[in-house]
Amino acid sequence: MNRLIYVFFITTGILSLILFNSLAVKAQMTPDAQNIYADSILTQAKRFANAIIEKDYDMQIKTIYPRSIDMVSEVKNNIEVLKKEDKRRELDGTKYKSINFKRLSKIIDFNGELQCTILKDVEFSNRKKFETSLSTVICISKDMGKTWFFIDTLDKGQKIFNDFQNLSKKLTITEGITIETTGKL
Repeated sequence: MNRLIYVFFITTGILSLILFNSLAVKAQMTPDAQNIYADSILTQAKRFANAIIEKDYDMQIKTIYPRSIDMVSEVKNNIEVLKKEDKRRELDGTKYKSINFKRLSKIIDFNGELQCTILKDVEFSNRKKFETSLSTVICISKDMGKTWFFIDTLDKGQKIFNDFQNLSKKLTITEGITIETTGKL
């Protein structure tokens, strides 16, 4: 009888270990899943960039993380907030040449959201100077990668974690910089 109980516990332990390991493997994101999400993120990030350059405010609203706009202004009409920001840039003489994305980080599943970062490089002119700004953009999906929202950290850096408590501390945020370059628009 003792031997039967021993075999039962050993068998149960082995089966539990196999089940636990199979669940742990499923919880990790496979390289194929990373690649599928990467394509989706880059496609949607390009849509986000084009919306900024073309001043397509409806598309900007669909791609900017909603709380980002709410934090900028008390104005309830988010499109008005974006128009004001564009008007301010125009008065400063700022014109965008290009917005590009590269170096997508590992995608993290955190509190029911997929999160990662991507490096954004913006080429623009400001009066008679040509400049490039580099910043980290946080990418967040609440629907398992179908729709991605973006938070630019150019003026925030690490302080972004204070404003957005839902962000994983595993995200790597670098301080944004702007450098003077040469070029023509």
